[in-house]
Amino acid sequence: MSKKATAGGKDRFGDLTDDLLGHVLSFLPLEDALQTCVLDTRWRNHWRRTTTQDFIVDKRSNSLSCERLKQLVEIFIHLRGSSPLDKCNIDVCRDDDEKGTYTNTELLIAYALECQVRELLVSVDYFGEGQRKLHTPLISQHLKTMHLEWVKLECSALNFLRCPVLEDLKMRHCIIYAHRISSKSLKRLCITGSCCFAEDVHTRIFAPNLISLQLDGFDGFPPFIEYMPFLVAAYVRLRDTCFDFCRESDDCGCYDCPVFEGVLNGLTNAVNLEFVSENGMVYLHLLPLTLITVIFHPQFTL
Repeated sequence: MSKKATAGGKDRFGDLTDDLLGHVLSFLPLEDALQTCVLDTRWRNHWRRTTTQDFIVDKRSNSLSCERLKQLVEIFIHLRGSSPLDKCNIDVCRDDDEKGTYTNTELLIAYALECQVRELLVSVDYFGEGQRKLHTPLISQHLKTMHLEWVKLECSALNFLRCPVLEDLKMRHCIIYAHRISSKSLKRLCITGSCCFAEDVHTRIFAPNLISLQLDGFDGFPPFIEYMPFLVAAYVRLRDTCFDFCRESDDCGCYDCPVFEGVLNGLTNAVNLEFVSENGMVYLHLLPLTLITVIFHPQFTL
């Protein structure tokens, strides 16, 4: 450090813009990054000013205890206060106690919603320890985008009627044990990564303003898609692990069960539909003739 900088009591980071300062902090482990708040007022204020926040814990590290993680969450919330958030990425897998609960994750989700977050990403890898359960409905007047990964969703968790501006919902590697996915504002729904639906009930998807739907390989009962009058594009890929697959004979392998029609009936207004069957046939008489693009493989029949 130069004599001039030393004499003025100024460190080398003093001339960095807030964006560059945040970029520097992004390379530090979460615990070290939070400790910068003791340097001076500017570093403390940085946590309040930033509108994009990543709360990520290295899943391969065992150095951070559950108690220490709880302290970091409390410090983080105390530093930021209630300043608005545009985007928040919560990627925490560590259990809070021997029961394997995720109260820190719940606290961070609640805090992000309190800060009027517009885009929320939640990922909780489990590595055989069990997925994080989300069973309470989210309430937000500001949330527009939500991504969920490795989360178990139950009952009212997928009731987004109290998120009136939610437009984008992505679920990947999730367990969906809910009777209904509900949203009047949702425009894009993406369910990928071998998500698992219930094996005893068909989850109904109520999203009357949806314009884009992607159901890319899932286990369990196929969902029942309710009327979507504005649907433009839909992609549905059926795996052989999907229930309702006809197994009455080895040489049949069709998807002609009455309950399976619940998937197709909701797609009648789609302008572009790509329908992929990994193993078997789908009967075209179940589909409307107004579709511009329909793709079936490996087999189809009229």
